[in-house]
Amino acid sequence: MLQFIGFALLGTIDHTTSLVVIGIYIAIVGLGTGMLMQNLVLAVQNTVSVKNIGAASSSVAFFRTFGGAIGVSILGSILAARVSTLSSDGFAKLGIDTSASGGGSANLDLDALPAPVAEVVHTAYGDATGTLFLVAAGFALVTLVAVVLIPNRELRTTIDIVDEELTTDRRAPNAEV
Repeated sequence: MLQFIGFALLGTIDHTTSLVVIGIYIAIVGLGTGMLMQNLVLAVQNTVSVKNIGAASSSVAFFRTFGGAIGVSILGSILAARVSTLSSDGFAKLGIDTSASGGGSANLDLDALPAPVAEVVHTAYGDATGTLFLVAAGFALVTLVAVVLIPNRELRTTIDIVDEELTTDRRAPNAEV
């Protein structure tokens, strides 16, 4: 729930939002993510045999990393599209025609740009970032629903490893009965 709330709050930011406020919102996301990740690992470890805990834990880590890579790709695409739209709108207000540009430069040095152009770029990135967090809030809401639907199981209190020596009668051949 905290993760969703934090992302929803971050979805309200724009280029004028104070860094202190952004830091508080990020801390809320961090608290929510930290509480979620470790509890999911514990839930997975509780449902598998002790012999399979390593494989289950590594699967969780793999899919978390895989999901993060996909998420970064999706959010990066959204950021690029949103910045492009906001920049074009801002440049149009300045009377700069961007339709003939070849897609821009690979180096974005704001200090080298004229002040009005740098302000348009700064504003575009600042405002587009809030959109990313709204999308992330949607994913966090889906995650919240999925976590609520996980069956509630008690944590195990025993270990399911059986010692072979205790279960079979292996007496030495010369042992007296």
